[in-house]
Amino acid sequence: MIRFALDPDGQTVSVSLTEYLGDRFGAYRDLCSYHGARYVPGQKCNRLSVESVVPLMSALREKGFVVDLDPLIATRLAAEAEEATKLLTQGRARLEAADRLLQGTGRALFPYQRTGVEGLAPRRRALLADAMGTCPQKKPENPPSVLTQTGWIKC
Repeated sequence: MIRFALDPDGQTVSVSLTEYLGDRFGAYRDLCSYHGARYVPGQKCNRLSVESVVPLMSALREKGFVVDLDPLIATRLAAEAEEATKLLTQGRARLEAADRLLQGTGRALFPYQRTGVEGLAPRRRALLADAMGTCPQKKPENPPSVLTQTGWIKC
């Protein structure tokens, strides 16, 4: 069995084995690594962010592993889901208000703008990091580059 326990900081989760996995250990280790878990030798467990719990837990279950989830994690994830639902509802209300303002002007929001209003409007702090005046469906003439550890790559 694989146990997920919320760490005292409330931001990370410890993933530990409660039994010997035998030849399945490699698959367990690969899934943990793929989902961003880092092994902590002194505690003989993997540690990952709360946000990564659901994807890792789903992947482990899909591969046939038995998973035990700390009730504190389930409570935390339920609270985050409730907050996300509330933000989505507020965003949709703002979107409806924007539609009402534009009604009769002959103008309407593009689909990507609707997504932006819905996602950004209810938040107190947010960052929209795209190039102003460009439609996401259009490819820029000079695509931007990103600096990685191995050098610059074109996006």
